[in-house]
This record gives sequence, C-alpha cells and structure tokens, in this order.
Amino acid sequence: MKSNHLLMRTQSGVVLVIALILLAILSMIGVAGMQTTGLEEKMAGNMKDKNLAFQAAETALREGEAAITLLTFNCTNGRYFMRDANCDTFADALEVWDSINWSAAANPPRSVQAATNLPGLAERPRFVIEAPMPGTSSCASLTEPCPAADIRYNYRVTARAVGGSTNAVAIVQSVVQSSTPPP
Repeated sequence: MKSNHLLMRTQSGVVLVIALILLAILSMIGVAGMQTTGLEEKMAGNMKDKNLAFQAAETALREGEAAITLLTFNCTNGRYFMRDANCDTFADALEVWDSINWSAAANPPRSVQAATNLPGLAERPRFVIEAPMPGTSSCASLTEPCPAADIRYNYRVTARAVGGSTNAVAIVQSVVQSSTPPP
C-alpha cells in the first residue's frame, strides 16, 4: 500500500499541461488554415471578376474595330480624332481614352455602348474610336508622292469594361490600319 501512495505524490499533472498545449497549437493551426482558405476563395473570386471584365472588353474592342468605317468622327458618342477630345483640331495633352467620362450616364455620351450584352456584368462594355487627324496618313514611300492606293490610316480603338463588380476594370486597345479615310 505504501508504494501506491508514494507514486501518487510524485505525479503532478504534467500530462494535462502538455495535452492543453498541444490542443492550443492544433487550434491555432486550424484557425490559420481557415483564414488561408478564405483568402484563396476571395482571390479566386477576384480573378473570375477580372477575367470577366477582360472578356467583355475584348468583345467591345472587336465590335469597335468592325464599326470603324461606319462612323462619322464628330467628337460625340465615342468618335474622336487622335488626342482631340473636344474637336478643336488641336492635340490635347491627354489621350482621348484617358480623359473622357466612360459612364453611360455622361451627357452627351462620350463612348459607344457595345451591343453585345454578356451575362454577369455590372455595366455594359463601352468603346471609343480615334481616327487620324484630318490630312494625316502613312505611306510606304517617304521620298515620292504617295499613290492613293498606298495611303493607310491608323485608327485606334479603345474598349473599357467592368466585371461582376465595378472594382474590376479592364481597358484594352488596338490599332487598325485601313485604306478608308475617316468619314
């Protein structure tokens, strides 16, 4: 009997303390794992939103490229001359696409709303087309007069779109060369 009594006196509950420490460590690892999962979920949602905005901007860009020869460039509704947002024939300091109000509510409208409506967008994509300034063109020959068939005009099309929220914005741009002068 005496030996059992001595063993009980030497035990002081160290196993309980170690078990509680291990439980606390495992709890911290679990909480950190949950936070990481939540962050990854937000990142995936943002990536989807950004991709949706990019796809919508690409769609509007293709629509703008197809409309180049159909438009009259009068500085309204998305039709401008290069670096001339106010149609005074003087080059502005800012590019047109960087200085206009892209909002659909702008009065007068400063950009063209794309006809294609993709599902899941917060707003419809919009585009602007910039024609070369009147009288400017490019020619293959710099020394001889340029035949009319060799004259090329560079049109710049810029499209802007948002994703499922207005926080994800994509702006894409292309330059299209055409033999058709600005109408």
